[in-house]
Amino acid sequence: MISSFRVSNYRQFEDLHVEGLRRLNLIVGENAVGKSALLEAIWLHVNDGTVDVLKDILAMRGETCKPGLYAENPKDLARSPLSTFTPWPPEQGSTDFEWRTWAGNESEPRESRYVVSLNEYARGQAAYSTSSDDLNEIFYGKKISESKDPVLYWHLFPINIADFEKASRLQSKRGNNVFVPAIGLDADFVRDFWEKVALTEVEDEVDRAVQLLEPAIQRISLGSGNPVVKLKNAPAPIPMSRLGEGMTRLFALALAVVNAKGGVLLIDEIETGMHRATLDRMWRFLFTLAERFNVQLFATTHSWDCISSFAAAAKAAGEDVAALIRLERKDGKVVAVTYDEQTLATATEQGIEVR
Repeated sequence: MISSFRVSNYRQFEDLHVEGLRRLNLIVGENAVGKSALLEAIWLHVNDGTVDVLKDILAMRGETCKPGLYAENPKDLARSPLSTFTPWPPEQGSTDFEWRTWAGNESEPRESRYVVSLNEYARGQAAYSTSSDDLNEIFYGKKISESKDPVLYWHLFPINIADFEKASRLQSKRGNNVFVPAIGLDADFVRDFWEKVALTEVEDEVDRAVQLLEPAIQRISLGSGNPVVKLKNAPAPIPMSRLGEGMTRLFALALAVVNAKGGVLLIDEIETGMHRATLDRMWRFLFTLAERFNVQLFATTHSWDCISSFAAAAKAAGEDVAALIRLERKDGKVVAVTYDEQTLATATEQGIEVR
């Protein structure tokens, strides 16, 4: 489990240190302070910074390569989405964009280094390197070095923008790690996640989770692709969507937790589609499921209701289970302030602003 995390020269972060991480971590802060960027950095780190993870991030951001991009001078590099991973502009005369992450746990902290080189950008090429993985998959190009640390690849910009967009579809599950974007899981991933738990004892856990919202639910099925539910005393199953957006969102989150067993679950804007009463129940079941399936959860929110519901669940769960991470700007830099269960409970009970 990650107990501390550090990221330097990535997006808004010059050098961000986050300490005191727990099993469940809620990230808050004002708009554009870097909440989603912190999730991205963790996603990169836990998945060894593979090229496909870069594609995940570009897909989530809607940052795609335009056809026919050629740099006639260094300023044109800003037109490449690959230049957005680090603060702009780069050092004088540089065409390399480098950032690093560190994660601490019970063992030694692990450092990962990432470099995007646009030195050949005028020829429609880019190179990516990382010190944390073999990078067996290729992103529009071929490997250009052998047995070096980091491993380098050439990446050719696509001729057809549609090809890039198709290839850049977010893969919400990689290994034991799951990323739920702000728009939620798409139908294909919900169906895939369900197939992994259907007709197992884990399916019962999912059933109990959604019953926290609607006790009348007896069974869930995906049938033709969209979830349907059997309600007590109902003559026939009905689409889950009839029970509200919160129900379908909670169902997807339950599936995400069980599919992240033994890994990390990242959820952007976790409060989306949830009423206050639903948030109370959501956090209770997330605390239970995260412990049950040994999942470390990181989520972001803008909502005070979400924070207060999280604080109540954290207080009930006991010590060393949850933390709230507030990102804020100080002297021009983004820094992290960590609240443990006790300080968070005191702040929310007294109405102290922690967003």
